[in-house]
Amino acid sequence: NIYYREAGTGTPFIIIPGWTAASEHFLKQIAYFSDRYRVISYDPRSQGDSSKTWENNNYTQHGKDLKAFMDALELKDVILMGHSAGCADAYAYFRAYGTDNVKAFICIDSNFKAVSETEGEWGDPFTYEGTKGFFNILIYNRKEWIRPFIESMLVNPVAEEVTWFYEQLIKTPDPVALLLMADVMMIDYTEEAKMIAEKIPVLNVVAESPGWSDEAEAWFKANAPKTQVVIMPGVKH
Repeated sequence: NIYYREAGTGTPFIIIPGWTAASEHFLKQIAYFSDRYRVISYDPRSQGDSSKTWENNNYTQHGKDLKAFMDALELKDVILMGHSAGCADAYAYFRAYGTDNVKAFICIDSNFKAVSETEGEWGDPFTYEGTKGFFNILIYNRKEWIRPFIESMLVNPVAEEVTWFYEQLIKTPDPVALLLMADVMMIDYTEEAKMIAEKIPVLNVVAESPGWSDEAEAWFKANAPKTQVVIMPGVKH
């Protein structure tokens, strides 16, 4: 069962939450865009108030789930907007189904290949020790790590809002959260990022940060120049 929220009428505008996040986090965006669109945000498999499953907790399946969700609601010519790892749900959809039934794509502060291997790639240059340390935190100390993780995403963290955010994230069981993070660290949707820019309007919104936003801008200019890139100063993830 997939839990979702919706408001408004017109062109379907689907908001996809990121890693372990939920539609609850997009209440203000749903309200804001609902005067122009039929805005829908859902909780991906094993996140928020959707069913928790012990199988298929990966982004390839998330792409299939997105297709099934769109079919079940008979949504046509949708706009997809993903935040963070929610962009991987969309890229997985594009890999499996192309741009059929999607009229535009918005990706918020996320790349299509997490770990960079060569100079000029847009990604995170993880070392073995860095990757080991990161996953040790997730394996042994996830719930204690989530609050500072949330605070790092916000410009002005407020205790009540951090708690509200936290309560949604911990609905995803620890093993599932670990599987999803491992998957999103390993996947590579470089070719999909190039392909979709040739077929539909694509917008990448990137938080301004040295070594992140400048690399994003350079990569798209060189590899997918039809993509619109907007660098947002003074914001966080």
